[in-house]
Amino acid sequence: MCPLQRPTTNCNASPGSSQRFFEEISQDTNKYVFGIKDTLACLDMGAVETLLVWENLDCDRYELLHPSGKIEIKHLTAEQVG
Repeated sequence: MCPLQRPTTNCNASPGSSQRFFEEISQDTNKYVFGIKDTLACLDMGAVETLLVWENLDCDRYELLHPSGKIEIKHLTAEQVG
């Protein structure tokens, strides 16, 4: 089992996207999530309109294949891997 490679992507946030993010939080619209697990779950559901990310995200995706054939996906930091 090996981690997938991190994609190299350059992206500029659209004007006002961070301001809109903080407005959503202040209005308590529940149209935002924090953290890797919740963000990736929303991405998998296709429920993301705008994604704000930061550099140096210390997390790798691992796909673990169990003897039963089931694939388990984990997102781990370097400290969690050991």
